[in-house]
Amino acid sequence: MISPAITALVFIDAAVADYQSLIDGLIPGTAAIVLEPDRDGVEQITEALTPYQNLKSLHLVSHGNPGNVQLGNATLNSMTIARYRSQLEQWRSALSENADLLIYGCNVAVGAVGKRFLHSLQQQIGVNLAAATTKVGHAKLGGRWCLDWHLGNVFSGFAFQPWTLAHYSGVLAPGDLTWDVTNTLPNNSPNITGAFGLEINGNFLYLTDSNGNNIDIYSIDPITGAIVYQSSFGSPGNGTDQFNFLVDLAFFTTSGGQTKAYVPDALNGRLVVLDVNPTTGALSWDTLNTLPLRAYF
Repeated sequence: MISPAITALVFIDAAVADYQSLIDGLIPGTAAIVLEPDRDGVEQITEALTPYQNLKSLHLVSHGNPGNVQLGNATLNSMTIARYRSQLEQWRSALSENADLLIYGCNVAVGAVGKRFLHSLQQQIGVNLAAATTKVGHAKLGGRWCLDWHLGNVFSGFAFQPWTLAHYSGVLAPGDLTWDVTNTLPNNSPNITGAFGLEINGNFLYLTDSNGNNIDIYSIDPITGAIVYQSSFGSPGNGTDQFNFLVDLAFFTTSGGQTKAYVPDALNGRLVVLDVNPTTGALSWDTLNTLPLRAYF
């Protein structure tokens, strides 16, 4: 039976260092749930919220970076939010009117990508929202306990006692980088001849190959982070369905839930629009919206 005294739920990703110390320092009226690392965190939150009503606030404590929140083996961002639309709407049913969502991940609100993600998230759930444009956590590691970017009037404070935050020794960002030799592709991989820009959309990684004049598509193992080559899209040349020097790409999800990729085709002088299959990661030409050759540059 759910206690009526619980007015706030804290979801803590198991990847957060020393998360037990945070749980031990919760303020009264707050309960914590640890997200399992090998399951989709959005689904775990949806399941956990089912028996609740009239919660005043939700708190997501996890690693973050601009426009991304890591939840279990899932990443919530502008690219994946359409996939979770129905689940995010279910979150709303567990909340009271004017409820707050506090996101503790480092730098989630940084830049246009962060702001776009948070606006989309607020629209999906219908909450007041707070997130950070800085590292969150211990000052000696460059962090601070401040969610300085708001959408709406956020009245809920932190879910933890002040002494808990003062003694927490970590920050809510991915750790230092080290070589992952097992999962790194070898030098001179036949799939990569000129690595340039890369982007992640869902569980797929897209690499613009400037020498090969194509886009290499890799699947991402959500448990290990390993990448596996799937296919390449495009061919070199000056035709309407060819690339001539690829630099980068970006993704966008339409209001209808369709994901598009935008690719500057530098020497052909155009901006190519591609449709993205969210299940397979495959790309296909959107000739209707692609600008003609020499349209700009």
